[in-house]
This record gives sequence, structure tokens and C-alpha cells, in this order.
Amino acid sequence: MSAVRTVFVSVCALSLALGAAACGGSTVEQPGAPSPGPATSNSSSITVTITAAGLNPKTITAPKGGTLVFVNNDSVTHVPASNPHPVHTDCPELNVGPLTPGQSKPSQTLNTARTCGFHDHNDPQNDKFKGTLTVQ
Repeated sequence: MSAVRTVFVSVCALSLALGAAACGGSTVEQPGAPSPGPATSNSSSITVTITAAGLNPKTITAPKGGTLVFVNNDSVTHVPASNPHPVHTDCPELNVGPLTPGQSKPSQTLNTARTCGFHDHNDPQNDKFKGTLTVQ
């Protein structure tokens, strides 16, 4: 190997070693430096869980463009639907159809700012399965 090539290879190896050391995973915290804040989610999908005890949460505020995801953790089928019963016209995006036990379904995209109620079409008078959605 020529002397020039040997020097070139040595310089390249040294450059790689220094670059790897500079990109190492450890950091040194400076005194008085602010610590990182809690993680935040930009998700516009809100989960509504249905159990035998009812809805969780019952009162929801969602951004325009968001969705609700209904999750049926009960042992019976539920049918999330917008008020009023039985026409379901206040927030038709919430009319997701039957949810069998263990099933989940998203609503349609919530594009209109408004407040509306929703309920279980199969049990429309049961307060456990009534909720309120505000889209902002």
C-alpha cells in the first residue's frame, strides 16, 4: 500500500471514529437547564369505551377534523347513535352501526362545530349510555 493511501485510510478511520463519538447517545445536562416536558399527543382521535357500567368518557370535546372511536368492552351489542332517537340526525357522523362485544369502530370525521348528544340505539332511555359531544 502506498504511503499516500495509508495516510488517506488512516484519516478516514480517524474521521469515522470521531464522528461516532460525537454522535454518541449520552448527554450531559447543564445546571439550571430546563428538563423536557411531558409527552403530548397530536391525535385527533378520542376513544369512547362502552362497558356494562356505561360510557367513558360521557362528555367529550373534540377538534374539528377529529373522530371518536367507539370500543365495546361490554358483553352485549351496542349501537352508538346521535340524538334524537330514533332519527339520529343531530350528529350523523356518530352513527357507527352495531358494535359486537370486543369490536371497535371510528365515527366519520367531525367537520362541523356543534354540540350534540348521543346514546345507544338499543337502549335509548338508559342514562349510562348517553353522552355529549362538543366539536370545536
